[in-house]
Amino acid sequence: MPERSVLRKAIWALGLTQIIGYGTLYYSFSILAPAMAGEFGLTEGWVFGALSASLFAGSLFAPTAGRWADRFGAGRIMTVGSVAAAVALALCAVAPDRVSFVLALLAMELASSFVLYSAAFVAIVQIGVPRPQRSITHLTLIAGFASTLFWPLTSALHAHLTWREVYFLFAALNLGLCLPIHAWLMRLSRRHATARSQEREPIPEAGAPLDPRRGRAVFLLMLAGFATEGFVLSAILIHMVPLTAALGLGTAGLFVSTLFGPAQVASRLINMLFGGRLQQTHLAVIAASLITAGLCALLLTTPWLPGAFLFVLLFGLGSGLTSIVGGTLPLELFGREGYGARLGWASAARQFTSAFAPFALAFMMARTSVANSLWVLVVVAASGVIAFLAIVLLRRRGRHWRQSGRGGLTAPQCLRILLRKARLRSVLGCEKNSSGVPLSTMAPASMNTTRWATLRAKPISCVTTIMVMPSSATATMTSSTSEIISGSSAEVGSSNSMILGRMPRQRAIATRCCWPPESCAG
Repeated sequence: MPERSVLRKAIWALGLTQIIGYGTLYYSFSILAPAMAGEFGLTEGWVFGALSASLFAGSLFAPTAGRWADRFGAGRIMTVGSVAAAVALALCAVAPDRVSFVLALLAMELASSFVLYSAAFVAIVQIGVPRPQRSITHLTLIAGFASTLFWPLTSALHAHLTWREVYFLFAALNLGLCLPIHAWLMRLSRRHATARSQEREPIPEAGAPLDPRRGRAVFLLMLAGFATEGFVLSAILIHMVPLTAALGLGTAGLFVSTLFGPAQVASRLINMLFGGRLQQTHLAVIAASLITAGLCALLLTTPWLPGAFLFVLLFGLGSGLTSIVGGTLPLELFGREGYGARLGWASAARQFTSAFAPFALAFMMARTSVANSLWVLVVVAASGVIAFLAIVLLRRRGRHWRQSGRGGLTAPQCLRILLRKARLRSVLGCEKNSSGVPLSTMAPASMNTTRWATLRAKPISCVTTIMVMPSSATATMTSSTSEIISGSSAEVGSSNSMILGRMPRQRAIATRCCWPPESCAG
């Protein structure tokens, strides 16, 4: 495993590439869109629609990118992705017409599948970080400054350069900074994989295995939860400023909206400092609940300004935690194996709903009132809370399944085995002498009494039976003891009796039958 100092440098280096990736491929677009629309003779709505279509195409490609990260290594696909991002930005900068411009946007979003969070989270796992969940939290905290840095940076550059020249500069950033860092991470993950194969030590799983019968249901619920969060976050963030103005906040809505970014960073910092022992399933419930509570606060307090502040605070906290859960929840639920593919599906679910959420909210606000549209979003956000709560319940049941599956047999199985042993003992205890008199002083009918006593016993009680039988049956019974049920036998005494002139020696065998077996106790 690489040294801790090397791993820390890798996390910081990944944070830098995530800031550049999100800044150049996503956040800068909203600043440059008006100039793009003016040059191509389009409306800004048409330009943003082209971006949404590109995001939708990227969501369809995300599962494939995740499988490639598992197969070829995240460091390798991020290295290729840096080149692809630079080429896509350059193609967009030289696009002569609308069609080529849209195709370049599509290439940008496809390249983002190789260089942004999904690939970076897989890279953290593959370079051998001992606590990947905590490292993912660190990475999201660093990358959370992408919008804070690139919105003013893009505006400052655009004041002196055209949007095409800005994109050329951003392409150079991806080649000059991101490409060497991703190539170094590729070598680092290769060395870790080689060292692990030589040591032949098993990788400690970050997540406990789920019951296979419930694994598919948990995976679908996780996708549903991420899809609902992506829909609500995308719809609100695109329309936040005009939405707050429509609710009666006026120009104060713009000031309130600026607190969203700091709230996101604060949530990640709080989770990094105090959420180390918190299960990611519980963190997912908290994140979805904060988003729902923020929407409710906005609807119930508008146009009260403190209520708007509460909305932005809760909504920003929930959004910040959602970006963490997006990487840590699949790792906790399913472990490292196939992590990239599952993360790709999770990203696809978020991007798929995020692509058309702004248009859906705009359509609802045009057909109904703003308040009614927001109540619809509350229902959607609450469904995400329900999905993550269902995962918590299924995981608890899966834990009980693992305990019973590894601990021994179920109670009905143990009861059937005990009854079969009782019948076996009654048969062995019926050996007769030449006159037809049983040699054992315990008749088969008395075994029925023992069986009924066992049936009436409580599940955690112990039933002790004393059986007197011939010594010839003793060896047979003790050698036929089941391998599953827990039992012990001991000679507790002997007696001599005269039966028709014969003096057979008989022993009293005390048999202790534990119910349930010791192997499944606890």
